[in-house]
Amino acid sequence: MADAKTIGRLRRRVDKALAKNDVALAMDLLGELQEADPKTPRWSHKRGDLLRKDNQIKDAIRCYAMAVAQYADQGFLGRAVAMARIILDLDPTRIDVLERIDPEAAQQLHRKQRPRGFSSIPAPANHAAQGGAAPI
Repeated sequence: MADAKTIGRLRRRVDKALAKNDVALAMDLLGELQEADPKTPRWSHKRGDLLRKDNQIKDAIRCYAMAVAQYADQGFLGRAVAMARIILDLDPTRIDVLERIDPEAAQQLHRKQRPRGFSSIPAPANHAAQGGAAPI
């Protein structure tokens, strides 16, 4: 991990590159920030955003996956889940990313995507149709 001065300098350079709309330079500098400060998920997150806008989806997913792990490791589960959802929007087959942070959410998504006919869990009986009381 680099010292705070180096990280601050890189952050300022990223801000300047973005102000000049030099996305390629900003992505490179964010890569340097990822290496210099590997425990800060913000750099992977931001780099993923830029890569996604540049239509480099595979690389964006890789950066977002790093951000998911970093957010989860630091206890920011809401942010980790949000990042995982972005990955799933880009590649619906990547349920593994969500499973790492929230197995229940992954199972719910899997059930939602899977056709009903293939479920091993029987469908709940409709009590009202059978003359029973409606569930509360």
